[in-house]
Amino acid sequence: MTPEFHRPRAQASLATAGETVAIAARHGERAALARRFALPAIAHFAARFHLLPAIDGSVLAEARLVARFTQICVVSLTPFSATIAAPFTVRFVPAGRESEGDDPEAVDTIGVTAGMLDLGEAAAEQFALLLDPYPRLPGATLPAAFAAPLDAGPPDAGPPDAGPPDAGPAHPFSALAARLRR
Repeated sequence: MTPEFHRPRAQASLATAGETVAIAARHGERAALARRFALPAIAHFAARFHLLPAIDGSVLAEARLVARFTQICVVSLTPFSATIAAPFTVRFVPAGRESEGDDPEAVDTIGVTAGMLDLGEAAAEQFALLLDPYPRLPGATLPAAFAAPLDAGPPDAGPPDAGPPDAGPAHPFSALAARLRR
């Protein structure tokens, strides 16, 4: 399967002293990436890589990703514009040598298939890691009905550990709240 943003680069063609490669997604690719990441739109998506081959057959890629996109606020459900401009580092390694190590500080590795580095997919994967999973529009607040303390219960409910008279069960956390107050 070909990724939405495919920018192959032959590893064998890289200069031994390293080289810089800039890539940018076209309109259709940005639309496909937006669908992949469940975003309303991506207006700009580009990366600049400095690729440095190593003796062990790997390629160190130091890059900078720049993206402008629209996301949905988890509080107000309002679409808003956001930007990511961030550096990242990955190492392209021969297929099968990717590490799944436990070191969170280690450089991420990406397998090279048939001698081709996929710079576009590497940028897309880093974008996924940089996206805020709970985007919030600056200044967005919950409606008052949802901002009440969990142990408050419905209005005129009486004490939190006693459910409202003839109005159904108590708030689901009222018993816990009562225990915490003791």
